[in-house]
Amino acid sequence: MADFKMPYKGRMTIRAGSSDDLRNGRRNTRIRPWEFNPKPGTTIAKLESAFLSALTAVDSVAFRRDEAAKSGKLTADGVSDDVLQFALSQAVPTFKRGRLAIAAAKREASELKEKLKLAAPDTSDQWKVGLMLREIDRVAAMTQKQRDALTRNPVALDPITAEALVTAPASLTGISKMHRQQLIDRALEAQHGDKIVELKELERAIEAAESAVESGRDEVRLETGIFDPHKFNELAAPVEAKANAPWLRKRKFPGEDEQINVVDLDRRVERPATPEEIESGVYAEDFNHYQKLTGRAA
Repeated sequence: MADFKMPYKGRMTIRAGSSDDLRNGRRNTRIRPWEFNPKPGTTIAKLESAFLSALTAVDSVAFRRDEAAKSGKLTADGVSDDVLQFALSQAVPTFKRGRLAIAAAKREASELKEKLKLAAPDTSDQWKVGLMLREIDRVAAMTQKQRDALTRNPVALDPITAEALVTAPASLTGISKMHRQQLIDRALEAQHGDKIVELKELERAIEAAESAVESGRDEVRLETGIFDPHKFNELAAPVEAKANAPWLRKRKFPGEDEQINVVDLDRRVERPATPEEIESGVYAEDFNHYQKLTGRAA
């Protein structure tokens, strides 16, 4: 849950100002607050970059439109065309990289969630197993009202009863799905407390970054004067493909054949490129050259 007493990075609307501010008749879309302080190089740090870069992209495109309109040198259509070309070259690659960072974070969250499973019950203690089976029979024999009263507060349950109700299928015990899920959540927290906290923070960071990236992309599209998302997507597609292009370099060492390497910016290593990377990549001798070809920020 957001703590509105803490200082936030960025802002809570896609444009600077309040949510009531209008720009060309458009309300200022609210976005999720960025309430994290990640360590450098972590997944959440990459999401933070996506979040803040989206806001910067929105500001730069709005400034471009305002300056083009003030100049008096362009017609209304000319202003929109100028803003569109600026957005395609500067903002669209930013949003694409933000989407890629979010997609990678979602994969990481999914993998982490897969690992958060309840351990199998210990059946080596026959006395305990007998008590659990007796509890299952006892709860199954209750009325639904009695079961609901028993399981409404998971904290108050006897540990043997709680474990029995989590282990047995709901169809066997008759307890409600909602109450059984509460029992499962409590058991998972006991077994994987730190990992659950990590997952929840990652999921909240993903939601915040995605709200800024997607709202920012829509805002930029409207700044260009294009109201049809499909049309904007078609114009952005070739730019986005280039923005995602791997950085390739040719290497030749004495006595060896020429080799094509890819510079992996995330891992800070240079390695042999795969056939897929060679097909989609761009050749650049240094990072400045790569930036010019792809529009990638530092």
